Amino acid sequence: MTTNEYQQFIQKSPTQRLTRQVLALFPNSKVTQSMSQYAIGNSLAIGEKSYRQISSMPDMQRFLNTPNTLTSTQRLAKIREILKNHGYFGNKLNDQYEIGIVIRNFNLQHPYDTNDLLQGLVIAKK
Repeated sequence: MTTNEYQQFIQKSPTQRLTRQVLALFPNSKVTQSMSQYAIGNSLAIGEKSYRQISSMPDMQRFLNTPNTLTSTQRLAKIREILKNHGYFGNKLNDQYEIGIVIRNFNLQHPYDTNDLLQGLVIAKK
């Protein structure tokens, strides 16, 4: 999947509502498919040395990959709180970043769940 195809998927898929809400917090940033692969653990997806800063926020990764029964509104509030704790608030949200994001529209605890949700959010600056 190309970055353009991934962006179209995020914009059009009903399952990506929360992803769109998170991306709306960063109006001048762009999401890329390669950075999104990096966000879910594929360290070979990007050339790390070509970025000044890559913020993977371990607490964000833990939150996104821990099964829960929060509503999308509650999940967005928690994501905002974690971003704020890492300094992403106010004018800093208006900077230009490359974002990697994979968030599914559900995160419910299930008795047969393997806890392998493969979700992630990474913010990078070149």
